[in-house]
Amino acid sequence: MTKLKKFSWDEVKMEEFQFIAHLLDRVLIGENGDESFEQLREAVEQDAVWEVHFFNTRQEIFAAREGEELVVYQPLMHREDCPERMVARIYKLDESFTSKFTYKTLEVREYLDFDDDGLAYVARTVLYKLEGGPTKDDR
Repeated sequence: MTKLKKFSWDEVKMEEFQFIAHLLDRVLIGENGDESFEQLREAVEQDAVWEVHFFNTRQEIFAAREGEELVVYQPLMHREDCPERMVARIYKLDESFTSKFTYKTLEVREYLDFDDDGLAYVARTVLYKLEGGPTKDDR
């Protein structure tokens, strides 16, 4: 079994990303550089994060509380090599999130594979992007 590394901001090797974070007292949704991101940074420093997903159109990085520390898992990469084996699902966010964070939907990519009998199954699910949020000019 692979030992998980303690989370550090150096593990988030993405120039631009969005995130969904479950804190001890609330959920944060946003992107690096916005007000929610600053709240997330403070929550990480205060050890108040249960789990967080960092994602963009190339990859997703997931970190979660394991005992007394936040650990980071192996990144999930999006696949561009076989579009016929990818299903894009768009989920409407709950109104409590859309009014607070202005994002309306979350797009998730499911990557299919086949078992020995030729039956399709979802081999990987990766967060792709939040939409309907503030534009760069709105910040």
